[in-house]
Amino acid sequence: MEQPEYKVVSSGTDYEVREYPPAVVAEVKYEGAAYGSNQSDPFRTLAKYIGVFGSPENESKGKPASGEKIAMTAPVITETTESKSESQESEKIAMTAPVITADSGSGSKKESIMQFVLPAKYTLENAPKPKDPRVSIKELPARKLGVIKFSGNATEELTAQKEKQLREALEKAGLTIIGTPTLARYNPPFILNFLKTNEVFLPVE
Repeated sequence: MEQPEYKVVSSGTDYEVREYPPAVVAEVKYEGAAYGSNQSDPFRTLAKYIGVFGSPENESKGKPASGEKIAMTAPVITETTESKSESQESEKIAMTAPVITADSGSGSKKESIMQFVLPAKYTLENAPKPKDPRVSIKELPARKLGVIKFSGNATEELTAQKEKQLREALEKAGLTIIGTPTLARYNPPFILNFLKTNEVFLPVE
């Protein structure tokens, strides 16, 4: 399964700092936290777009009416942000790869974003057009990320522990964190928990 390329620029005992090039993603926004069990619907929506369950729900120039099958990549990305009015909505997109999740904090309505990173051959210009209006195609800019890897089921509690561990390691290394954390998951839900690979990302200067 294809994964985004990156360059490791530094590392510590339990973290890496990576540079990622721009990437194109298909994303779905949904209400609620990005952690937990409320992600089956956005996952299925994106999976239908690339054709996991049959004919792809997309339109592509020069392709048959059935759509263009798109290879699944890893990870799946999820991010949670505070809900904003349409005029205020940020264009910032979470890191790609597994599933990435970011928490806006308590006391506010949350909106989450799930993303599938498209294979490297796709651009904004040639990516198949989604038939489902909930799916949109976006480009992630080049980014520098602090990363911590862990195995198991990425529960909210475990992910929060890893985020704290990563944040402390990056600050100790003198790195400046410039954004919210995201959770990347590299395996489908049916994989045994102890075999699952996850990463938390924090953008750094």
